[in-house]
Amino acid sequence: MKCKFDKIKVVMYTVGDFTLIKCKGVTEMRSKKSLFSYLLYLFVCLTVFSGCGESEEEFLLTEENVAAESEQEEAEEESESKSQDESGIVQNIQICVDLCGAVANPGVYFLEEGSRLYEAVEMAGGYTPEAALGVLNQAQVLTDGQQIRVLTQEELQSQPELVGQTESAGSEQPGESDGKVNINTADAQTLMTLNGIGESRAQAILTYREENGLFQSVEQIKEVSGIGDGIFSRIKDEIVIE
Repeated sequence: MKCKFDKIKVVMYTVGDFTLIKCKGVTEMRSKKSLFSYLLYLFVCLTVFSGCGESEEEFLLTEENVAAESEQEEAEEESESKSQDESGIVQNIQICVDLCGAVANPGVYFLEEGSRLYEAVEMAGGYTPEAALGVLNQAQVLTDGQQIRVLTQEELQSQPELVGQTESAGSEQPGESDGKVNINTADAQTLMTLNGIGESRAQAILTYREENGLFQSVEQIKEVSGIGDGIFSRIKDEIVIE
């Protein structure tokens, strides 16, 4: 079968993001097979140009997705960091102590809970040359609202009774108050003066205090390893927490 068709001349124009295909000219097609070949060629051209456009669009979308995910990750990291900072602030509990006597700069100082006497003295600029260091326990744990008076050598010699009045400041028997032992500030030697408290139990009390903070009640001492109701009944009238 013979058919006459316009000779197809394919001309492609690119305008911006669009590709235009124009066919022109006249010739004779002698079979359906020739027509099919031209149509197939035209279809391939359309497919190639269409695919390029889609690839570019997919690439742009991928870049946008990556940028969005990156911004989201940065926001999450910033939020987590802020949360950690706020958590750290809440955990840093402070105490207030009044340091006076033979120190360079007497005054009121704020320290973290569990701080020692030597740390407060460092904040105050150190001891003066006249300080009676021999009656101080510089490792004493400080408590909120505590007044610490560092005696001079002259005060110690002329008024030895002051030593008993400044035991809360870390004198020879740290941790004692009105004849009772303060389990929040006493050292191992002072704790061993209690009935039934030997070296191992005294050390257990210090370890518990370091790991869990200050005792909130005298009954809480029963939570210390080795101290049950029996030991507590012996010492309950001899201990205080402030």
